[in-house]
Amino acid sequence: MTRVIYEPENFRLCIYGHAGAAERGKDIVCAGASALGFTLLAAALEREDYHAAYHMDEAEGLLDTRCEPEEAARGDCRYLFEIIAGGFEMMATSYADNLTFERSEF
Repeated sequence: MTRVIYEPENFRLCIYGHAGAAERGKDIVCAGASALGFTLLAAALEREDYHAAYHMDEAEGLLDTRCEPEEAARGDCRYLFEIIAGGFEMMATSYADNLTFERSEF
């Protein structure tokens, strides 16, 4: 099971676990989650004013992406995270046996 936790107030999205929808290399849920996660990471790293950081562990199926955007970049950064989070929400609806999505409000 892949678990996705989104913390909007902290500009953080954490993906962990393996979906288990199919064997390694043929798991479309894992591929979709990876594509969304790497898209977020790549876009965040492109912007110096997002101050992005991440931790990745392929064996654990972990990608934890965080940003500390400058004040002027907060709106754009929030929009990026919300778009990616929306993709994960849709995946969780379609593949509930393999992926969960949690929006954590503090």
